[in-house]
Amino acid sequence: MIDTNKITLGTVQFGMPYGLNGPDGGVATAVAKEVLELAWAAGIRRLDTAPGYGRAEEIIVELAGGRPFEITTKLPALQDDLSECAQEEWVSRHIRTSASRLGSGLSRVLFHHASDLEGPSANNLWSRAQSECDTLGLTLGVSSYDPSQVERLARKYPIAAAQLPGNAFDQRLASAALPRPIELEVRSVFLQGLLLGGVEKMAEAVPSARSALRDWAEWCTSHAMSRAVAALSIVSGFAPKANLVVGLDDPEQLHDLLEAAAVASPMRAPEIAVSDPAVFRPDQWAVRG
Repeated sequence: MIDTNKITLGTVQFGMPYGLNGPDGGVATAVAKEVLELAWAAGIRRLDTAPGYGRAEEIIVELAGGRPFEITTKLPALQDDLSECAQEEWVSRHIRTSASRLGSGLSRVLFHHASDLEGPSANNLWSRAQSECDTLGLTLGVSSYDPSQVERLARKYPIAAAQLPGNAFDQRLASAALPRPIELEVRSVFLQGLLLGGVEKMAEAVPSARSALRDWAEWCTSHAMSRAVAALSIVSGFAPKANLVVGLDDPEQLHDLLEAAAVASPMRAPEIAVSDPAVFRPDQWAVRG
């Protein structure tokens, strides 16, 4: 069983079209409000958002209807054309803007593009962000596609939180050596729905994943597990202490998630992992619309 307090509800789909099966115009406001209401009633207490998620950060507090969710947000990618001084002011401005929008629910701020902390101004950017977060009582961390990048950055900065992808295909976290006590959130648990849909439909959308999807379907069948239960079980097996970031488009998906979480049990399945990033990194998918 995966406790609902270990689930973080992603909100990108509330602010913009998202995912392989998401609504073309994003999730309608009334539906988003209902999802958040039901999620709170089910014991989900954390939300993940960002300025880069369309209108999500701007509207999430209103959608939450006064429920005191604990919220993670992110700094956008750094603008290359800014001077060092202007970059620091840019960091401060974005953190303050997010704090103004999200109020007392804001708990942590992540650098959305961890590579910003590997450039020539990285030390100053981190120092300014840390100062702002200390003033506001917020946790500071990073979001990345690569566990090794977070390992590398954590040797340089006191990173307190990290968000990384992890799923049945992408099991790099199983061998990662993240220093403690980094608070870990794992996103892409269902890989934008790729792990939940039918093989042919998903393979048509992401051709590079066709072989992996066939293997995945056979694995789930041989283990007598639904794809949702299998996906949750595998991630909780290699990241047992992490919060799992999951996006939902409607109340029915929330119901399905809660049903799967109630029976999921941590397990290891390295045999289903994939090494090709064209399969498990959405930014490298050659998606067919």
